[in-house]
Amino acid sequence: MPSPIEQWYRDVPPITRLYLTAAVAVTLAVHLDAVNMFQLYYDFEHTFQRGQLWRLFTTFFYFGPFSFNWALHIFFLVQYMRDLEEGSFGNQSADFMWFLGVACACLLTCSSVAAMPFLAPALSFTVIYVWSRRNPNVQLNLMGLFTFRAPYFPLVMLGLSYLLNNELPVQNVCGLVVGHLYYFLEDVWPLNPASHGQRWLQTPVLFSRLVSSFLRTTESPGQDELVVDEPDAPLPPLSVPTPSAAEPAPALTVRQRREVTADPTPHE
Repeated sequence: MPSPIEQWYRDVPPITRLYLTAAVAVTLAVHLDAVNMFQLYYDFEHTFQRGQLWRLFTTFFYFGPFSFNWALHIFFLVQYMRDLEEGSFGNQSADFMWFLGVACACLLTCSSVAAMPFLAPALSFTVIYVWSRRNPNVQLNLMGLFTFRAPYFPLVMLGLSYLLNNELPVQNVCGLVVGHLYYFLEDVWPLNPASHGQRWLQTPVLFSRLVSSFLRTTESPGQDELVVDEPDAPLPPLSVPTPSAAEPAPALTVRQRREVTADPTPHE
């Protein structure tokens, strides 16, 4: 029987589970001195001119060393990512992964303008913003002080960051801008008559097929095994006809015996 933590991990939808695993693995590698944190951040020169392309991905997985602040970031990010993937994205893993890919591409572009070496906090803010806009009726409570609706959640977080640091974090602001851009192009603009219902950020068919093929066993565990094993399963005993159940068979046998034993010469 799996432990509660293992069961919780299995219940997490596939894309959120992959992100959680990658974030923990990257942080653990830095903690064990397997890699240096300066090998993970995004830098245009190191990434493209020196061929260190892994920086395009690792910059979104590192929240800093293991600490209470790290655990808090991971907890909130996984919670809202899971709610998005299971909720508004309807467990469509390809659509959710495409959303993350678009957000990451936009944040990498912002990083080329603003100094943002690590983009995991910015991606977290993008996810939270999209979640807040797609759950407008959810009521949130801030440490029992006051209650507000979900769309105000990003602004409340920005306000708290300003009060604690006496400045607005550039990463959070960029994450908010990217999240609003995605929300507008995906949820608002297609409803405008001028758009003719066109979705500019719609998931490409090829990308959807690739992701669905890659995550097929993860999205529907045990389904393939059931289909494969079904033809090899033995037939139930009741489906095999027996002499007692097949009444016409004995009568036919008796008739055949009479025809064989009867005199072939006709009687006058």
